[in-house]
Amino acid sequence: MMVGHGWGVFLWWFDAPNDNNIIEGNVIGNTASGIHVSWGSGNVIRGNHLGIDREGNPIPNDRGVSTGGSSGEIGGCTIGPRNVIAHNNEQGIAIYEAADATTITENSIFGNGGGIFRNPASALLPPTVLETSPISGTAPPGSTVELFLDGGHEGRFFIGTVKADIAGNFSTAFDLTGFVGNVTATATDANGNTSEFSLPVPMAPQLVNS
Repeated sequence: MMVGHGWGVFLWWFDAPNDNNIIEGNVIGNTASGIHVSWGSGNVIRGNHLGIDREGNPIPNDRGVSTGGSSGEIGGCTIGPRNVIAHNNEQGIAIYEAADATTITENSIFGNGGGIFRNPASALLPPTVLETSPISGTAPPGSTVELFLDGGHEGRFFIGTVKADIAGNFSTAFDLTGFVGNVTATATDANGNTSEFSLPVPMAPQLVNS
């Protein structure tokens, strides 16, 4: 466990090359980012607790994970699976302009100051959830859509994955009847870039027979 001031795990330009690292199994709470990668390719961040310990207690970072930035370039970074990123003061994950092909997949992200931040955010538009029982909506054509259930606007519980068709429509057999919360989604394009979270859509109210 790392709890203190400064950075947790920090891959920076003066350590280059920073390729093909696996950052795994850490529990980190700091005053800066829990994990920051600003150089290299093929890095994998998985199975970490960032801003939260294994018992569920908050140990906030500034941001859970941050990548890219003006000092370096990052490509082919995968954030996930099985990271728990919660209770951080700002975003759970912040992806800056020099970060290409940064894939975010099958994480539990909740209770942060923000969910996923991309600069520019327009690099890949997030999906739009239209229905919740079963879940369907629209997304960038051909993208891979990951679906989540959350009490707010992030993605605490991973539901599953679906592919958007060439028209950008997706539909699923996922029916969360009886669950309470909001459905959210991300999209990942063919180059491995993942969007911010969609707007949250509340679960459809249940009808009660009189």
